[in-house]
Amino acid sequence: MEQRLIAFWENNSGSYPGILSGEVLEFQDSGRVLTKEYAGMMFKPIVILPYDDGLKVQKHLRDLADEYRTESVALRTRFKEKLGYIGII
Repeated sequence: MEQRLIAFWENNSGSYPGILSGEVLEFQDSGRVLTKEYAGMMFKPIVILPYDDGLKVQKHLRDLADEYRTESVALRTRFKEKLGYIGII
C-alpha cells in the first residue's frame, strides 16, 4: 500500500496570506502535486508530510487562522472605538 501524504503550499490570495494543504493524489514531473481537495488544480508544495503528521499540522494551521480572525475582529472593534472617541465616526 502506498503511503498517504499531505502537501502544503503558499496561498497569497484572499484576505490574508497563509498555507493551504491537501492529500496528494499525484506527483507531476514539474514538482507540482495534484490533491484530493482541489481537483484539477496543481500546486508547488513547500513541504510534504506523512498523512498523520500532516493532519496535525493542518489542525495547527486552522487554529492559527482562527486566532488571526479573532484578533482581526478585536482590532477593528478597538480601532472604531478610538475613531469614535476622537469624533471621526
